Amino acid sequence: MAKGRSLPEVLGAISGLRTDEAKKLMQQVQENLDRLDKCPGHVFIQIRDDGGKRTSLRYRCSVCEGTVGNTEFMWYMRGYRHGKEQGRRECGGQ
Repeated sequence: MAKGRSLPEVLGAISGLRTDEAKKLMQQVQENLDRLDKCPGHVFIQIRDDGGKRTSLRYRCSVCEGTVGNTEFMWYMRGYRHGKEQGRRECGGQ
């Protein structure tokens, strides 16, 4: 981080946001992370506001209301499937 500058100031400088807007964005990100971390079990539903751009798909958890991007969703689902398969093997399942 630039010497003597706060994180919101640096974020504002590189993004074009005012410092107060950068602070608000950082607060929203932290609140989203907190919701996701405290969730007892995610059930993600695709948010249909991507404008047709597959790389900008987003998903919202219907349990905690936290949101994730397409990449995070894909990795979450991969881990979920692997965990499910591991549980079957440990229980002697097929």
